[in-house]
Order: sequence, then structure tokens, then C-alpha cells
Amino acid sequence: MDDGVRLGRGGLASVAAGYFYTASPFSLAYRGLGEVVVFVFMGPVIVMGAYYVQTEAWAWEPFIASLPVGLLVAAILHANNVRDIENDRRNNKWTLAALAGRPLADYEFVALMLTAYAVVVAMALAGAAPWPVLITLVSLPIAVRIVRLESQTQSARGLNAVLAQTAGLHMLFGILLALGFALAVWTGIDY
Repeated sequence: MDDGVRLGRGGLASVAAGYFYTASPFSLAYRGLGEVVVFVFMGPVIVMGAYYVQTEAWAWEPFIASLPVGLLVAAILHANNVRDIENDRRNNKWTLAALAGRPLADYEFVALMLTAYAVVVAMALAGAAPWPVLITLVSLPIAVRIVRLESQTQSARGLNAVLAQTAGLHMLFGILLALGFALAVWTGIDY
């Protein structure tokens, strides 16, 4: 299959996922699939699409690098869904958080947040990414603080703070990850 056709299909799939995220008949966000859709399309699909547009090639390294990005985007959505558990249940919106309730939803938040860091460490150890990407670990104490706050907070106001801080962490993590790759290129580090 031609790479342009493959890229076009990925774009169409992204548009369909965005549309059917809330639209009938699928309403993916209302069926516990929101985090999965966000992870796939705002992690691997968007990163691989951007990589292909710039290089006109496919590779495993950007796919692997997209995993922590997707996990943290899913964590942002999940923080939102934890805040809205009761309202979503009343309105028959069955997110993973609404289905699981707390504390299971808290465990998912921990898993999404901390797995992003584990993936970066695994990438560096396996040689799938250069060691400077470990600079992302500078933000790990922030992630731990946010995880603690989320598990101890019940109020919507407090969970709004968790949501905002998770979004900020995603941005910081992304900047640090990009910086790690850039440092490797600038210094000629092979991996």
C-alpha cells in the first residue's frame, strides 16, 4: 500500500475518532473508551503522522517515543473524568472512572502517570531512545505530587487543580522529551 494512502487513512481515522468520540451511534467517550481513543490518536497516530510528514519514512523509534506522550494525554482526560464521576453516572456517560468509581479510578490515574516515566526509562535502557531523554525524570517529583493530590482530593475544585496540573505536566514532559532528543542530535549521541 502506498504510504500516502496509509497516511490519508490515518487522517480519516483521526477525523472519525474525533467525530464519534461523542456522536452517535458510537459515542466512544460514553462507553469507557475515551482514554483509549485519546491515547491512540493523540499519542501514536499524531506522532507517527508528524514523523512521516517530516521524513517520508516509518520507524519504530517515534512510535515508542509516542507512548509516554499518549499516556499523559490520557491522564489529562482521566483526571477530568474522575472529577465528573457522579455527574457522568447521573447522565449515563460511562467513562472508565464512572464505571470503576474510586479508588479504582485513582489507580488508573497512577498507572497512566507513572507508566509514562517507566516507558522513557525502558526506551533509554533498550537503546530505542538516546539517554538524554532521561531528562524527563526531572519532572517525576511533580507527577508524584499530582498523583498524591488526586488520590486525596474529593472536591470538584481540588480535582480541577489536578486536571490543570496534569495538563501542565504533559507540556513540561513533552518539552523535556523533545529537549532530550534534540540534545542527542546536537551532541551526536547515537542510540
